[in-house]
Amino acid sequence: MILLRLKLFTVFLLIIGLLAAFYIPGIAIKVETALYVGTCSPLSFDWSGTSILVQRLRNEGYHVIIVNNNDELINELSKGGLLLIIGPDKSVSADNTDLDLIEKYFLDGKINIAVLDENTTSNNLLHRFNIHVNGTMILDTMLTQDPQYPFTIIKTLDNETKYVRLNWASFIVNDTKINRPVDIVSITYGILDLNSNGKIDDEEIAYFLKTRGNTSFNGWITGIIIVYPSSKLFVMSDSSPLINTELGRNLTVSQIVYNYVKKLSDEKGKRVIIPNYLYRRKSIQQTIPFHSSILFLLFANFLEQADQFIDAYISQYSILGPLILLLTILGLIGLMKSVSNLKKLAEFKHEKVREYKIIIETIITANLLDKKFLKNKEKILIKRYWELLRQAFIIVKNFDLEEVLASKSYNKLRVLGIVDQKKFKKLLWMYRIYLKINGKSHLPIVFNWRKTMIKYVLLVEDLLNLLGYTIFRKEGFRDAKYLIK
Repeated sequence: MILLRLKLFTVFLLIIGLLAAFYIPGIAIKVETALYVGTCSPLSFDWSGTSILVQRLRNEGYHVIIVNNNDELINELSKGGLLLIIGPDKSVSADNTDLDLIEKYFLDGKINIAVLDENTTSNNLLHRFNIHVNGTMILDTMLTQDPQYPFTIIKTLDNETKYVRLNWASFIVNDTKINRPVDIVSITYGILDLNSNGKIDDEEIAYFLKTRGNTSFNGWITGIIIVYPSSKLFVMSDSSPLINTELGRNLTVSQIVYNYVKKLSDEKGKRVIIPNYLYRRKSIQQTIPFHSSILFLLFANFLEQADQFIDAYISQYSILGPLILLLTILGLIGLMKSVSNLKKLAEFKHEKVREYKIIIETIITANLLDKKFLKNKEKILIKRYWELLRQAFIIVKNFDLEEVLASKSYNKLRVLGIVDQKKFKKLLWMYRIYLKINGKSHLPIVFNWRKTMIKYVLLVEDLLNLLGYTIFRKEGFRDAKYLIK
């Protein structure tokens, strides 16, 4: 009798599930996550992120803790370690209580601090130790083309002197006289970019001659270590040595700074604490359609399996029948209550998604993926990117790319060492898309202009990189905006 009722209940549940598919409206579950692009976040995998640094430290046995709010930071610092701040977008804290605790843990010898920042964002913390970063960039006096990355002398842990170039570096200033041993790690030579236009102007040269021309020291301090009785403060006014692009290339300056970070962490139990909440992020929402009838069908399948299980045991132990049925009914009641609260799943916050390590990254700016931003501008953007690429070839290689492609002169590009046969085909495809937009060709056929534009942008970036330029602001390449007349 029990089994008959259970089977009938299963049948009825199947019928309810089928009816629900037609009469019960579906719901949308929204999953929200954080997107880190163009920042030094340890969760960013693009050129400016520090995910490579985190992975390398972990591979070498260091315990890297990524915290997401002030409370987490203070809690982890109380356990000791190295507080590592690289190119933050926000200040450490506006709350003096938090800054007081950070200073206390430092003076008590629980933590070391390392700050790499060319901007003034970290100054509210650095002022606690009587120093700050000026924020004005230093330009090299010898380089005539952009980027004018400055010449720098840097000292290794073994006191060896190395000659390198920093990126967009500023310089360090002492607020008052520091009554502590100070170890100068790096000195950078150049002229200050007072108007922030990325090039040396006459008034900047005049300012340099007026303030530094008659002195014996014409360099700028860009790296120091201030030694306290039980702790050390390492400051470098350039964040680039530890970002993905530079560390991934294993540059000399990157390896030297990386060794300093490891040394500071070794002194505090190999713990590295990185405040990820200091970096800007964009929330991304993904809507997942869901219908409750799916659960009804899953319940029916569960009951079918339960029916077979109960049948096997009741044949041996008849007393278990009522008990198993009771437990099944109670289980179903609890499960149905969960279904009734399904709408509570409609909003997932990024903190919850982070726990499951769902991280979305892209090397393309968000605007290129935003349909509302584009509004059928794909063809206009493709034309502009092609004209930019053509201008780059004219300036760098002194020939018109359109003339070469129109004549299909692959050998000319090959002799110049620009492209191989595969890249030539891609260039030819890009040129035909350009002709199609201008009404000069009917091929190739394009079904989705947005996807075509994204592919186009990536190809333009690859080809510009061969010429030493970038549209994605990659480190080590000149900004392509200077090609535009």
